Amino acid sequence: MKSEIFFEAIKQRNKLQFVYGLRTITIEPYYLTITKDGKKVVYVAVFGGIGFYAVGIFLFCAGG
Repeated sequence: MKSEIFFEAIKQRNKLQFVYGLRTITIEPYYLTITKDGKKVVYVAVFGGIGFYAVGIFLFCAGG
């Protein structure tokens, strides 16, 4: 399920928003891969309230 959300966001060049702690984080996923040991990795650009924060943050998605 999560992989499908990220895949569609990459394909349609959409940004996703999450609530982390008390802050809303906006990410733009741009690459989805699987490591040798089977973990899914999503490369994203992270945006915050005042603009761009970082590129290349890894999100390890457990399960499907």
